[in-house]
Amino acid sequence: MDYSISEIARIINSGSPAFPDHRITSLLTDSRSLLEPSGTLFFALRTPSGDGHNYIASLYAHGGVRDFVVDTIPADASSMPQANFLKVPSVIDALQKLASSHRAKSGARVIAITGSRGKTTVKEWLYRLISPDLRVVRSPRSYNSQTGVPLSLCAIDSGTEMAIIEAGISLPGEMDRLESVISPEIGIFTNIGAAHSHGFSDIAQKCREKASLMRRCRYAVYCADNRLISDSLPQGPDRVGWTRLDTPGAALRIVRVSKADGSSTIDYHWVPGALSGQFTIPFTSERDIENAVTSLAVMLLLGTGPATIADRMPLLRPVRTRLDVADGVNDCQMIHDTFSSGIASLSLSLDFMSRRVTPDHTLTVILGDIDTEGLPAADVYARAAALLRLRHIDRIIGIGPEINSRSTSLPAGSVTYPSVEEFLGSVTPDDFRSELILIKGSQDEPLGN
Repeated sequence: MDYSISEIARIINSGSPAFPDHRITSLLTDSRSLLEPSGTLFFALRTPSGDGHNYIASLYAHGGVRDFVVDTIPADASSMPQANFLKVPSVIDALQKLASSHRAKSGARVIAITGSRGKTTVKEWLYRLISPDLRVVRSPRSYNSQTGVPLSLCAIDSGTEMAIIEAGISLPGEMDRLESVISPEIGIFTNIGAAHSHGFSDIAQKCREKASLMRRCRYAVYCADNRLISDSLPQGPDRVGWTRLDTPGAALRIVRVSKADGSSTIDYHWVPGALSGQFTIPFTSERDIENAVTSLAVMLLLGTGPATIADRMPLLRPVRTRLDVADGVNDCQMIHDTFSSGIASLSLSLDFMSRRVTPDHTLTVILGDIDTEGLPAADVYARAAALLRLRHIDRIIGIGPEINSRSTSLPAGSVTYPSVEEFLGSVTPDDFRSELILIKGSQDEPLGN
């Protein structure tokens, strides 16, 4: 993002800022996640667990933040003479209005994913399948809430060609809000289940609420064999259903699924293009097959040919959505994160790490090659170095051919190795003592395993 605070004030319909030339490059909704005070706009959200207005004074005095969106001007505002307070009736509405405006100005195509499970897996798999052809932005981790969705959309920049956004709800009416913010071209409904149903009268109501994400979509991708989902879809979008049961009208027919030696080979027929193809995935569970077929339908819809699909599907890997924390030797604690290796994921991992800091531990980051996600590599590694400095990391170890070649981009004192083997040949467990260690690498790289 790059807006003047006066531009944002106009978008969210707040009062005029006292300092209209402040530039905003990042949004903040959790005071604990502050990284770069300069350019940060804090949204003082009120939630059942807390009130962001209570952290404004600290963010100003100790964090260096100067720009705030509030529903009430702080009583001690006079003690913050350099602050901009953008007063609005609802802070969450203002955040969503800004994200909607930002998304509308973008030329990016947007895919939105909902469902009871599989949202994050389908999102990450589609990213892996599409990103060789397009510059793709996607929701970090499971950012699918009323705040997570707008923050994800605000990651879209001028070079973004495709955005893949998760959308989750827990109460009726929430999806209508998210749909108006996301305004997707393609909507994906992964499945429907009983989980997280306490806010709805029954599963049918929950299904209808989720399906409202598709009300203005051009295409709706779903399993045509699921009658509950089919009946819940709005009338507007073209239906791109897939079937394993020869359901009439489905666009994608799964002809055969053959399982052997930990993998599944899937034969399919794409009715709109009269195409037939086959691919193999390194999974055998029905859930993974379902997610892969959903991803297949989107790829075919985007015009990807069977040969390219057959080349890329075997490269899919399990998606681990949680950070693993374990005790190590010599009073060390380890955080193992292989969700993804992009700069946004690194920022979230460092944020998670910072919340586990104790006075008895120094901070160590073992970092693999970073996924540049279509951005210039020099800019990405410079950004990573800035994040590491801001989090005051005591010890940085880079492992991988790319990060090793860019060792001078990292903070002073960093040590790099071209491979895991060279790292393991150079250090022993006794080289680590009383450290909180973040191991950050992609599942596609040896460090991630």
